[in-house]
This record gives sequence, C-alpha cells and structure tokens, in this order.
Amino acid sequence: MGVQTHQSSETAARAAREVADIRATASAAAAADQAATEKAAADKAAADKVVADKKAADKAAADKAAADKKAADKAVADKKAAKRSELLARSTVDAYFRAINATNYRTAYDLGGHNFNSSYASFRAGFENTASDEWDITGVSGNRVYLTLTAYNLDCTTQVWRGYYVVTAGELSSAHLTGGRFQPSRYCD
Repeated sequence: MGVQTHQSSETAARAAREVADIRATASAAAAADQAATEKAAADKAAADKVVADKKAADKAAADKAAADKKAADKAVADKKAAKRSELLARSTVDAYFRAINATNYRTAYDLGGHNFNSSYASFRAGFENTASDEWDITGVSGNRVYLTLTAYNLDCTTQVWRGYYVVTAGELSSAHLTGGRFQPSRYCD
C-alpha cells in the first residue's frame, strides 16, 4: 500500500500542477485577450481620432476657403464700386466744365456750382469774362478728381489752376485749387 499511496500522491501532485498550469495558461490567455481587447479599443479610438481630426481639418479648410472666397468677392465688389465712384466723379467734372463752355450755367450750378457761390446770379457773374475753359484730368482717386484747369478770358488773359475737385453724391462739393494768376493769353493778338 505504501507504493500505491506514493504514486497516488505523485499523480495528485501532477494533476495539481497540470491544473495550475491550465489555470496559468487560462489566466495568461485571459490577460492576452484583455490586452488585445484594450489594444483594439485603443487602436479604434486612435483611428476614430484620425477620422475626427481629418473631418475637423477638412471643415477648417472648407471654412477657410469659403472665407477666402468671400473676402475675394468683397474685394472685387469694392474695386468695382471704387471704379464706379471714380467714373462718376470724372464724368461729373467733365459735365460741369462742358456746361460752362456751353454757357449752360444753370446746369453747372446744379452740378455743384452752388457749393462755390451763394447764389446762381453770383455764380453766373463769375464767368462774364470767361471765353472758355480747358481742363486736363490728371488722375482720379476715390471721389477726388485731379486736374489742371485753364481759363481763357475775353480780356485776353489766361488763368491756370492745379488741384482737385471733390465729388459727392454726383455733384462737386469742394475745390482745392492753387494758381489762378492772370497771364497774357496766347489766343489774343
């Protein structure tokens, strides 16, 4: 019986070791499964973050592109408006002097002459000695029309001014001119 008990003890010990090995293997497998599950979850979270970051970057790029387009469209619209404003200013000054040369003083007065004289009669009287005006527009910036103005007078004198007119709401609102000294005219002998 003694041998048999010893063999039984060895068998029991071997069985216990096998059970312990199985448990250790199962525990290691469970830990490996847990680690794999956690890694898969981390990989999914990282992939989700990459997707979310890409969506955010795409949205930011789309928003920036839309803002850039809006800014470019505004710049084009502003440039067109400025060009229209400059064309209006230039054409107003041209119309003013054409009206003076045609002795249509009422039109010239309405185009802004009233801003330079207190009355129409005073405005018209200012041209009694004027034979004609020549104007050379040298530039337009916004509502300012830069020019050289030459007045040929009936008394055989000439006056030359340089400066600019300011055009507001389709009429001359102010003038900033220098010169105007009387000189002998080349048109009188």
